[in-house]
Order: sequence, then C-alpha cells, then structure tokens
Amino acid sequence: MTGDKRKARKLALNILDWLIIVALLLAGVGIWFRYGLAEKWENKTNTVTACISFSISNIKETSFTGGYFAEGNAVFNADAGNNLIGYFAEEEKFGYVPAVYYQYTKTGVGVIKQSASDRIDVVGAIMAEGIMTENGFFYGGTTYIAPGQTVLINTKDIKVSILITDIEIVESVENQPLQ
Repeated sequence: MTGDKRKARKLALNILDWLIIVALLLAGVGIWFRYGLAEKWENKTNTVTACISFSISNIKETSFTGGYFAEGNAVFNADAGNNLIGYFAEEEKFGYVPAVYYQYTKTGVGVIKQSASDRIDVVGAIMAEGIMTENGFFYGGTTYIAPGQTVLINTKDIKVSILITDIEIVESVENQPLQ
C-alpha cells in the first residue's frame, strides 16, 4: 500500500468512529427526554402546593364519620404503586350529601332516587406538592393526575376510588428539590 491509501484508510476509520460517538450521544439525549428527565431537571424549582378536589360516590356514612378522612392522613395512589399523593386537607374542605342513584323508566326517562339511608356522596380535598403542567398535575416526580380522572386511593384506614374534580394551586414552594 502506498502512503496515500494508508492515509485515506485511517481517515475513513476516524469518520466511522465519530459517527458512532454522535449516534451514542443522540441515543443518550433521546433517553433523557423519553423518561422526562429534562422536564424534571428544568422544573425542579417550579414546585407548587396544590389543593386537589375530589368526589366519592355512594359510600357508607360510617366511612366518612368514622374518621377515615381525617386532616393530615397520608393519601397514596393505589393505581400507581402506592406512591404518596399528599395529605387530606382540613375538615372544612369536606362535606357530604345523601347518595342518589338514577333509575330509568321503560321509555328511557331518568328518575332520581335516594339510596339507602346509610349511603352518602362525599366531596373533599388533598393537599399535595408537585409541578403544574399543561397535561395536569405532576406529583411526587412520578405521576400525572388531572380533573376528570378516576384514581384508586388508599390510606391507613380506607381504600376507595375518587374522581378528581379540580386542581388549584395554593402557593409556590421556591427552590424545593424534586424527590
């Protein structure tokens, strides 16, 4: 081989090396964005405290009056690996009415009927810290929730499905690291 051919071969190998390095870097950037690491990194100082309002339909009245929804009780998302959502809000954010159900006639007309006397519909709130995004509320750095979503929650006392009705930002928490 002449000197020119060796030089050309060495240059081709160097270009191939650079192509491999660039491909690996692009794969790393893709993984970074795929797992939301970039969003977590950018938003780690945008943590807010939010009041997540919810409703529960047709539960036993003793579940509500028995202290299962006490202020400060930890609330976990049973649908997402039991990760912590937040804590039940103060008692003033809770309320209940007798549960109702709808019965339909043969013509399809709905008639509201009261349920058994020991069944109620509950409204309440959970206080949580996370990041508010256009897709919903990103709590605990792991899970999105949004109004209209049904979530199975559990506490030390009860496991029940709730319907998220609203998420309202209460205050900003500056420079709080994402957990």
